[in-house]
Amino acid sequence: MEGLVIQGHPNGVFEVRLDDGSIIKAYVAGRIRINYVQIVVGDRVKIEMHTTDMTKGRIACRIPNRIGIPPWKKKEKKKSLEDEEYDDFFDDLFYDDDN
Repeated sequence: MEGLVIQGHPNGVFEVRLDDGSIIKAYVAGRIRINYVQIVVGDRVKIEMHTTDMTKGRIACRIPNRIGIPPWKKKEKKKSLEDEEYDDFFDDLFYDDDN
């Protein structure tokens, strides 16, 4: 199941609102603690539900919020000198100044 972290407690327990609207208490899985993954309010997470108590669960992983590369991190491809000479050649060939 997936949900949204709505509140964090100091002992590593989070309140998560599931997609069906119910609110559960979930603790962080050990592999998330070992890899120092930070869970904060507003994160989307995958939950593994407790087998007998449906008000408890374990945060299995955090779902990345952004898709793709942000626009400020995109780099423009620099043209090399050969590309500019290639463009100039075709500009002279197809675009005459006589017309």
